[in-house]
Amino acid sequence: MPVESLTPTEKRVLEALIATGVVGHAADRLDMALATARVHVRALHRKTETHAVGELIIWGLAHLGDWHSG
Repeated sequence: MPVESLTPTEKRVLEALIATGVVGHAADRLDMALATARVHVRALHRKTETHAVGELIIWGLAHLGDWHSG
């Protein structure tokens, strides 16, 4: 799944999740309601075909350069 198919908000949530490791902490970092962050994380799981936060973080780390270099 190409990084380009992620929305800007999904990218921000993923970056915050990589930085914090916890959905609640990522939500706090983005000044976002926990429920809203969870909605974005579910969308990220669907788009990246991951099933756990750890998998999502690994996916994000593997693809991080794709959206920072483009």
